[in-house]
Amino acid sequence: MIDFKSNSNEAKASYPFTWGAAGGLINQTPVFCGGHNNRGQDPDYIAIKNITTYNLKTNSFAQVGQLLEPRFRHAAVVHDDETLWISGGFSQQWVKYSSTELITFKGNDQ
Repeated sequence: MIDFKSNSNEAKASYPFTWGAAGGLINQTPVFCGGHNNRGQDPDYIAIKNITTYNLKTNSFAQVGQLLEPRFRHAAVVHDDETLWISGGFSQQWVKYSSTELITFKGNDQ
């Protein structure tokens, strides 16, 4: 996370999963979904299905749920103020997904 209003170019926090995640801004909260634990150089990488939010005040991440399938290199579209649409991506075995998931948040609840 980078604060573009600040004169500093320093990152506020690093997303705990380093590659292939997607997300959006839901109810003024950054939401990240999926990804995997390295940049693909390690053959033992793990695709994840975490749904994670970022708290702007505490500069911290919290897992709030899980996708139906672990996926990375997928797309995310903010559908409305409460819904994130996740589409496509790849499985742990690099199988291409054609499925979609809708992640809905009501206030701070998923």
